Amino acid sequence: MSWLRHCASIGFWGAFCSFSYLFVASPIQDQKVSLAKEINILEKSVANLKLRTGQMTNSGFEHAFPAELFLLSGSQIEAELALQNVVLDLAEQYEITLVAFGTTSFTRDTTQKTIAFELESESPLGELLAFLAAVETLTPKTAIATLRMRPTQSYDTEYLDDILIYSQITFWSFWDITP
Repeated sequence: MSWLRHCASIGFWGAFCSFSYLFVASPIQDQKVSLAKEINILEKSVANLKLRTGQMTNSGFEHAFPAELFLLSGSQIEAELALQNVVLDLAEQYEITLVAFGTTSFTRDTTQKTIAFELESESPLGELLAFLAAVETLTPKTAIATLRMRPTQSYDTEYLDDILIYSQITFWSFWDITP
């Protein structure tokens, strides 16, 4: 009878190990195989993307920006001063009262060189809007990076023809060295 007890014990442990493998180790092994296939597919996708981007960068084709986008100058400082002169002359035409203007830490992440400056002003809202519309027509093209506007503090109870506005505007443009 003791041999029967040993056989039953061995059979029980054999069945336990078989079920353990079937319910624990087998799914883990299947998941390993599935993940290995997914890794293989992803490695092929990465290689394909590297090949495609390599073809794009080695194609020799580069997009040329239109000439009217660039302010041509001998140096960056000269370009910044030229941009300031153009915008400040335009502000004078629209009777914009300048509070301050000068350099800014504004940058753009582009392949082209950029210049920028900041302007603080006070003016009637209508004049400011006309000035901003005129900025859009400038050549070389000048963009507005930031625009902050708020009514100036007024303690007057009289009716105003146009609301007085305090504004901070950051202008920027592309520039290139004069050929």
